[in-house]
Amino acid sequence: MYYMSNASFLMIHVSNFTFFGMFALKDAGLQASSYLAITFIATFLVKKAINTKFVVPSLRIALTYARTIDEKNKAQEALWKKNELKTKRRALRENSDNFSIIENFWGYDTITKSSMCMYQQPHLNKQNWETEPKPHRSK
Repeated sequence: MYYMSNASFLMIHVSNFTFFGMFALKDAGLQASSYLAITFIATFLVKKAINTKFVVPSLRIALTYARTIDEKNKAQEALWKKNELKTKRRALRENSDNFSIIENFWGYDTITKSSMCMYQQPHLNKQNWETEPKPHRSK
């Protein structure tokens, strides 16, 4: 959107200067200068309005959406941990044998630690880094 907006307004400015040149070649200096002033000001105001209302917010929308998803996930994880703690306490009160079953059932900690987060970049995971030659590659 940002690049399309800049390209569109570049074409509008070029056409304005072209018409200014046509007026100037036909010895219509007053019309040429007034046309250029009016169209340049109007184009500048429209471009500024579009940039403030659409372009700038759209550049940050992905980060805003990612942040809201991360906040929801954080709240959900806190709720899961709270429920897990309640379940473990209840199991310890009732019978200590059930504790291992419940611990395996609530294994989300191992899942979240081993898997990649939604917006994490895979090449930043140090476990995936190649620190030595692979055995199938020749030295």
